[in-house]
Amino acid sequence: MNLEEFHLVEKEFQAYLEEIHPLILDVELHYGNFPTAVLNELRAFHTHISRSFESGLGSEEIKKEVVGASRHMLRIKLDLYKYFDFSSSR
Repeated sequence: MNLEEFHLVEKEFQAYLEEIHPLILDVELHYGNFPTAVLNELRAFHTHISRSFESGLGSEEIKKEVVGASRHMLRIKLDLYKYFDFSSSR
């Protein structure tokens, strides 16, 4: 993994810390538990990130894994926003 590819992975973790983690905390505080759908997406996110660090992967393969991880981050955000939408409609 070169420096550019490492920064792509770093960007995903930064998005988690800045965007996802605070939303998860808010949902946990409101509902009292960790959303299962989010947990499944987090697992998938980490699977893609872990694959990006496998030895012998080419640049395109690494980028493909990071894109996959990014898609799961989007799904996590959408799932979390659904919780807020449901709670505001009650």
